[in-house]
Amino acid sequence: MADLEVKESAGETAAAAAPQRSFWHKLFGTYPNDGDVQPKEGIAYSLCGFGQNLICTIIGSYLTIFMTDAIGYGALSVALLMLLARIYDALNDPIMGSIVDRTKTKWGKCRPYLRWMALPVAGITILCFLPWYPASPGGFAAMTIMYLIWGMVYTVCDVPYWGLTSCMTHDTYRRGNMLTIARLLCTAGAGLVTIIVPQITSGMTNDYQLQINAYQGVVSQLQVAYDKGELAEGVYLDFDEDANRAYKTIGSSLEEFINTHFAEGSAVWEAYYGDAEKNAEARAEGKAPDKLTGLVPVYEYYHEDDPDAVYDWSGTDLQSALKGELNNKQSNLQWIYFIAAIVCVAVGTPLFFVGFKGTKERTDPIENPPSLKHNLQLLFKNKPLMLIVISGILGAARMVFTYTGGLYFCKYVLDNVELIGMHGEGLYTIVTLAIVPGGLIASVLVPYLTRKLGKKHSYIWTNIAGGVALLIAFIVGISINGGGKGDYTDIATLVIAILAIIISGIPSGLTNIVSYAMIGDTVEYLELKTGERAEGICFAMQTFINKIGMAVGAFIGVMGYYLAGVTANNPGALTADGKDIMWIMLMLVAAISFIASAIPIFFYKFTEKEQQKAVVEIERRKAEKLALAGADGTVVTDETVDVVIGAGGEVESVTETEEVDITVVPEAAEEETPTETEAAPADTDEEK
Repeated sequence: MADLEVKESAGETAAAAAPQRSFWHKLFGTYPNDGDVQPKEGIAYSLCGFGQNLICTIIGSYLTIFMTDAIGYGALSVALLMLLARIYDALNDPIMGSIVDRTKTKWGKCRPYLRWMALPVAGITILCFLPWYPASPGGFAAMTIMYLIWGMVYTVCDVPYWGLTSCMTHDTYRRGNMLTIARLLCTAGAGLVTIIVPQITSGMTNDYQLQINAYQGVVSQLQVAYDKGELAEGVYLDFDEDANRAYKTIGSSLEEFINTHFAEGSAVWEAYYGDAEKNAEARAEGKAPDKLTGLVPVYEYYHEDDPDAVYDWSGTDLQSALKGELNNKQSNLQWIYFIAAIVCVAVGTPLFFVGFKGTKERTDPIENPPSLKHNLQLLFKNKPLMLIVISGILGAARMVFTYTGGLYFCKYVLDNVELIGMHGEGLYTIVTLAIVPGGLIASVLVPYLTRKLGKKHSYIWTNIAGGVALLIAFIVGISINGGGKGDYTDIATLVIAILAIIISGIPSGLTNIVSYAMIGDTVEYLELKTGERAEGICFAMQTFINKIGMAVGAFIGVMGYYLAGVTANNPGALTADGKDIMWIMLMLVAAISFIASAIPIFFYKFTEKEQQKAVVEIERRKAEKLALAGADGTVVTDETVDVVIGAGGEVESVTETEEVDITVVPEAAEEETPTETEAAPADTDEEK
């Protein structure tokens, strides 16, 4: 059997006929009216991803903090829920992939799920953020059930969405371009949520937080003084008692207690009377220092029966006021997150329908869809795909700072840091924005790097670079703070950390784009080895990787919160050791994860060249089947290839076309047949 010479593709033919392409065709790497994917489809697909990520991000980044800080559930319980529920959810992805492969509708096998599941996803998302869940075991159980349902419903639309690209085109480069734009809009959707929501929560709860910080400042300084033995013998503070008995030794007057046991200008004295610098100015002018301004309205609130009473606080008053302000902030947060979820759903849901209406599937349905068991067996035969999955699992923690971990760190460790008008929780916006330049750079570099280095080496070396950058930032943070003193507010630490996050955004963005394209390539590997494509089950592995990443990212963030001993909405109560733990969980774990994710890809052998050879071989096999019926000159239409059969019955060439002509070539014609080649598919970008 003679080897094949692959003639010019439909893409090249179109290029010759119409050399001038529009901006959109150049962006997506497409050609007008060539029968393959068109820009309007890529735009519709990408917009759908934008809407999908608005909804996914409000759940992925804020449901945990909604549960710990707005409702008040225990951090350990929330951490375990996030881990176990999302692993369970991820395990559903292969099942859904198998269902997709068995789906037959007039719209295709992937598109209909975008239409069917848009409203269920929207409804369950809103139910997850209802502000009426009680902070009780029953409330936690109800929320657990709701979250499990959300995960299953979301899977039903997520797996088909990412599998849709392989049904829209077989061209790996067009598919890669489309995924690049789609991932860019997905990142924009996620970024929009992570930029805006922290600013809203920080701004709308700032008054509560100022009072909490003021009260906690007094409590913390009293505790420090007690721990250092600064109080007179026989005077003690029992901080482990409940609100009705705490600070009972302080007596009826907190002010008298402080003036008796602590000198003017001491930390406790300054915490009670207000800002040290302002008080120093007041004393220099001969004025009395101001008492903590926030104490007055709360005293009146808790003593409505006598609002004109003298503002002498007892220890119990302080404890009650602190608890009351924490409760007020919790209630406020519940409604903020609830409204944010409604807005994300209102904007994102219609875009699911845009994705459904604006795309087209071009692959033929499977006549005899395989069973789930058979699909799972296919997965383990797809060795390149398994390496990508292992890499994704090892890299699950590389972006922990973009999930709840980064939000918690900003809220509780950087509470007193202010940059460009943002502080505390609001600084999470800067962390999120720091990812954006790297993602944009990755989007620009992907075509260049994948051509110069290939997908494999681009993936490996950018992830190693991201890990090294974060490792340097971790070491600098620990070193500047004296080996771990809990103070990460030094400007050098913050600047280097932000630079490291910017750099790590490049491998993060590149991996998001390249991994999808690599999985699309492994579909051809599977078809070469087994004769079956199984796009659904293959792309289910990408959503599996994403959900494992979300599971591990959320788990590490909330475990850092738990191990650090955070008190919800009370940054002042966090110890130096607790801050060190959060720094380790945020930077060191992420650095290790980046580097570990590169290791399996060293063993990935299915490069672009191998993928192109696989496509040629797959088409040759299809041609052989058609040739069996066409050796005598019979015309067979399969809407796949144009097959030329030599006089000896050998397949001489294969050309992509809408109608297959199988033609016998006489002996004389065979002598003029071009030299046998092992050409790549003619619609690759190099040949265009």
